[in-house]
Amino acid sequence: MLTDRSIIGHSIFLDDHPFTPWHTGRDLALLAEAGAAVAHCPTVFARRGIALRDMGRLRRAGVRVGIGTDTFPHNMLEEMWLAMYLARTQAGNPRTLTGGELFTAATAGGAAMLGRDDIGRLAPGCRADLVLVDLAHPAMRPGYDPLRSLLYAAADRAVRAVYVDGAKVVEEGRVLTMDYPAAAAALDEAQARMVRDVPSRDWAQRGRGGGQPADVPPWLTPAMPGPGRGTGPSLRGKGGLQPPMWPARMAVRPGWPGGGSGEAGFQGCSSSLSCWRAPARPWLRP
Repeated sequence: MLTDRSIIGHSIFLDDHPFTPWHTGRDLALLAEAGAAVAHCPTVFARRGIALRDMGRLRRAGVRVGIGTDTFPHNMLEEMWLAMYLARTQAGNPRTLTGGELFTAATAGGAAMLGRDDIGRLAPGCRADLVLVDLAHPAMRPGYDPLRSLLYAAADRAVRAVYVDGAKVVEEGRVLTMDYPAAAAALDEAQARMVRDVPSRDWAQRGRGGGQPADVPPWLTPAMPGPGRGTGPSLRGKGGLQPPMWPARMAVRPGWPGGGSGEAGFQGCSSSLSCWRAPARPWLRP
């Protein structure tokens, strides 16, 4: 079934991956022998603690690899950045994949996987798909190696314009082909409807925070009442089903030093968050 027209999505769980070890250990060779390609979209699996092992290894085995996006925010530069870092950490080798190899996979390599010779490169007769990068942007300095600066530091912060088939679609970070603020507002409204209906659709009839609690603890969210107050979210213990990312040492306590008894803040935090203050509430942990 594998041919040179096959594009395998992710291709993470080969028979020699630590999560799916098998006695054969032939999957990688089969992909290379068939001339198959792999669509590498690292973000969606990395969020779940899973990674390809590794992009450089696949390339050296003769497997074609292209970079894609498979989840919001669909940012190709962020996908490239993550693909580079994951390849090197999975291999334990900073030389397993170069920026040039990664850039080719995201441009001409991906086009070749699709059987297209009119995209992915700048040449006479090709589609005018362009990304204009400001080389004078601070994150692009120094200008010794612009590609490294773009991948490691600047990302889309230095992007000034995007053209698709000659038509400008992005300018100074603003999408020109749609009403983006209106779309974002409609998304908020849709989520509000979904959250409202969670108890009636969830098998355990959990409240809005029970299925997937927010990373920010509810008692730090001004829009939500405190635990046990009014119509606040259903909490299973302090962190629901998913403990908050905030460390315990950053717990909110009343009476932030110097702020009077009417304020609260993060104690023991060395970051800029240590200056954050919020109105004190009687249910804040003393």
